[in-house]
Amino acid sequence: MLGRTLAYYWRRVLLQAFTVLVAISLTIFCLWWSQQWPPRNIWDEVEWCWSRQVFHPKRFGDYSWHCVRCYSEACAQEWLAFQNYPVSTLECNKMGWAYTEPSS
Repeated sequence: MLGRTLAYYWRRVLLQAFTVLVAISLTIFCLWWSQQWPPRNIWDEVEWCWSRQVFHPKRFGDYSWHCVRCYSEACAQEWLAFQNYPVSTLECNKMGWAYTEPSS
């Protein structure tokens, strides 16, 4: 019986049960979180599903590109009418979001 523990201690069994419970809880949380709409990560406080950099001098008052994010398809369609291009979320988080549609 090489490498087997013959004596089981209640602390060890309790620790194993706690570990299994935490693993199941985290799995359920991750599955629940992944099913939310719109998709987002844990650190986002704002719900959004579409982002672009938009050039719109009248709206923003300057001739720079600004990061925009939307919650609904109607908002996205509105911004698609202007000159835009896809942008990295990390880049916009650094620069700041110029416009965020409020979620319902």
